[in-house]
Amino acid sequence: RRARGRGDASGPDSLLALRRREASTMEAKTPEKITPGADVATEEAAAVDGPLQTVFLIREFIADPGDPALARAIAERLATYLEHAEQGATLDDAFGLSLRPGHTPWYVIERLEIRNEALMRLADSIGDEIDGGDMAKEILKRVNRYECGARWKRDRHLATPPEGYDEKTRRIFAVLKAGDVPESASQIRRIVRMKSRI
Repeated sequence: RRARGRGDASGPDSLLALRRREASTMEAKTPEKITPGADVATEEAAAVDGPLQTVFLIREFIADPGDPALARAIAERLATYLEHAEQGATLDDAFGLSLRPGHTPWYVIERLEIRNEALMRLADSIGDEIDGGDMAKEILKRVNRYECGARWKRDRHLATPPEGYDEKTRRIFAVLKAGDVPESASQIRRIVRMKSRI
């Protein structure tokens, strides 16, 4: 198995922009009543991207705690936790981050989205070099070559690629830092094809 890396907290620029658009439509509401251990996410947060919207709001608040709207949203959810903690509610419940049976944790979804975005960007950067060849196989070959070389052993602990790396190498670095790199060309092919459906 590949060693899992960690992407930048905000993810790629396009992913960050998507999160901003999602968060701008999210309303912070305090449920009137919850049961012990229940998920008290709002209806919006019950959607697939709901937890990611909430995490984005939390990160925005950390970056700018003086924002009145964010402060109010965070305060309402903390108040929900304090009101129901004695009945077994958790902070995850209050913020709509509790893991439901059969659902994938928000941090796994986020990491995979960052990885997919990095793979799509890498495909964009080498597309002109592949004339009738298999893009997915080429991506896998280049990622494996960098990962098995001396540079990745040195670079893997860095948050950003070293200065002087060309754009393609920087994008390969981003793929590896995101973690969970697909081990087959067929997996990469499916991810890259997603771009045409977005």
